[in-house]
Amino acid sequence: MKTSHRYCCALLLLSLSFSPLSTRAQSDAAWTGTWSGTYSYINDGCSNLPNPGTITLNLYVSNGVVTGNGIEYDKLCYDLNTCQVTGSGTLSGTLTGTVSNNSITVSGNWLDSCNGQIYPMQIGGTLSGSTITGHPDLTLQKQAATNLLVNGDFESGNFSGWTLSGDTNDTFIDDGSFFGPPFSGSYEADLGTISSMGYLSQSIPTAAGANYLLSFWFSNPDMDPNEFFVNWNGKTLFARTNFQASNWTNVQVTLPSSSTSGVLQFEFEDDSFVVLLDDVSVMAVTKTPPRITGISLSGTNLVLNVANGLSGGTYYTCASTNLAHPFSQWKRIATNVLNANGNFIITATNALSGHPPRSFFMLQTQ
Repeated sequence: MKTSHRYCCALLLLSLSFSPLSTRAQSDAAWTGTWSGTYSYINDGCSNLPNPGTITLNLYVSNGVVTGNGIEYDKLCYDLNTCQVTGSGTLSGTLTGTVSNNSITVSGNWLDSCNGQIYPMQIGGTLSGSTITGHPDLTLQKQAATNLLVNGDFESGNFSGWTLSGDTNDTFIDDGSFFGPPFSGSYEADLGTISSMGYLSQSIPTAAGANYLLSFWFSNPDMDPNEFFVNWNGKTLFARTNFQASNWTNVQVTLPSSSTSGVLQFEFEDDSFVVLLDDVSVMAVTKTPPRITGISLSGTNLVLNVANGLSGGTYYTCASTNLAHPFSQWKRIATNVLNANGNFIITATNALSGHPPRSFFMLQTQ
């Protein structure tokens, strides 16, 4: 069954008159993510009243420019005349700023729920590892992603959270007594069959338009004939037949979502032995928009160098001679489907044939 897709557009529009964008030494990926922590400051007019709070920032960096949002929880509400605490509320809003090397500066106008007023918010800090420290008395720790799967490491000692179907007559949880030690922890899943395909699946909550990273470890200790597939919402994203992996092997696949839930399914057949599976995780990832890092011409072809590609993602190069045209009137002139994360190149064949007087190009993601 085909599913509908939500589209979003990259943040960059390029005219042919622009020079290629320069790159920066600071890695964008080092700053992309969510930081949460505490800070304190002295309230204006009430110097004896410190205001400790807990703040969460969602920060995204592209080519040195920071955008994002944040919220302070447990903010003290107080009477400016008496400096008496009257309750608690939130302070929240958007943020913009810059990052250079390991330093970050962001600011924005935030809404105080205590009194409905707008206040300027300024945060400056230094990144060390995954921690931002700085002003005002700020300590923010990058948050670890949460595994959306139940019992993805099989440490419950059973298949709780998972659904078994098909031929699973020789499928069981193993503590390493039968086919060797698990990749980690105390248990692994031994996926074996007798005569037909078996299935191990789980439904997980997702958000439309978001991306998720699937990671798992598998092996075939006897290296016998087998079939092993990974399906996401009925679409096969990873397939191996008669693979020989006597050692544990890690696989990571990007899972795109177009609805509020998704189904992860492992499909397997090994009639004489088993396929081992361990440490399965599905975690939300920050969808970093693609960043155009270079533009060049090759005859009448347009060549774009792009960063932040996601494996399995579809990327369109769209063109228009009028920047004001709505996106529906831009013409798709090239399509790329990636099989790996990272940098990639798009070549739009004959994009400049006919010598258009002025052309604009946009990168669109699916």
